[in-house]
Amino acid sequence: MSGRRSETDRLRQALGRITGRDRWLLAMLAEHTVLTTGQLLDLGFADGLRQVQNRTRTLHAAGLIDRFRPVLDRGQGSAPIHHLLGPHGAALLAAEHGHTTAEIGYRGPARTLAVAHRMTLAHDVATHTLVTRLARPHHLDRSVRSDAAGPGTGVVLAQWWSAARCRRCFGHHVRPDAYLTLTADRQSTDAGAGGVEWWEMFLEYDTGSETLTRLADKLAGYHSLAAATGIATPVAIWTALPGREPGARRALIAALHRLTRPWLVPILTASGAPCTVTGRVWLPLGPPGHRAERVSLSDLARHAPHPAPAPAGGGEVAVPVRGGGSGDPSVLPAPSPRPPHRSRSRAGGRR
Repeated sequence: MSGRRSETDRLRQALGRITGRDRWLLAMLAEHTVLTTGQLLDLGFADGLRQVQNRTRTLHAAGLIDRFRPVLDRGQGSAPIHHLLGPHGAALLAAEHGHTTAEIGYRGPARTLAVAHRMTLAHDVATHTLVTRLARPHHLDRSVRSDAAGPGTGVVLAQWWSAARCRRCFGHHVRPDAYLTLTADRQSTDAGAGGVEWWEMFLEYDTGSETLTRLADKLAGYHSLAAATGIATPVAIWTALPGREPGARRALIAALHRLTRPWLVPILTASGAPCTVTGRVWLPLGPPGHRAERVSLSDLARHAPHPAPAPAGGGEVAVPVRGGGSGDPSVLPAPSPRPPHRSRSRAGGRR
């Protein structure tokens, strides 16, 4: 009994000190299952690596989040810490939305063990790294040369749906690794100069584990989705193996020729290190013999012929649920990929 009381007291103490950013982290872990320390830094959870480490350690001690470190083969160094939703965090998140932990998909601490050993973990973490690099401030990323990134890298990650949410909303047609909404950084020189203010895309992260034929066959599903909704959403395909991109493009071109309205599926491909994702690495897919130049994501937005409707209210991006949502009221709303701004507490500390 005393042990249970002390655990309850510890939870109450933690809840008394939880911040808005902590609650945001819980929602992000519920949405994306696992995020590494470096990914949380890229997303702006804290100002520096040490601050991220200290805060996640505190949240783990309170049972709000769980974590593990995968074991790598000899000579590969040590893997980053992987963070997941913890039992107390799941209880808090579920209660805030009027659900039980089972209704939000939390199955207890055993879930951490299942995630740590699932076959798709490396793929999922690699996808998350690519997406969170879009959220990382460019001036903090010293691994990207300024001439490689060039002007027009001012993109802001405004919405990020997980593969699981995509499966629920678009699964009748496609199952992308992510759905992203991007906005133009108004501090960039081209923002507000008549270009597109925001745009969307599906993301496919190709590790090379499936055949190029199977990769290309996915275009039929995107074509079916676009035909059903009337929305031609670009499909961005990132190949983890640089030498695989040319062959992938040939297979994709052949697949486009088999579609009745190929213009409904705009395709762009890229490969390389994740830190280059905001640079001029994206190559639009054109007909055979077409010479295209690599562009940045903001370059694509400025030249988009048919911009999507502007988000309502200037806040969260209003994204239509297409392809048939699950209709399940227990599904939590998708959190913003950007943490809330810090505010001053009554005691004058930063929250």
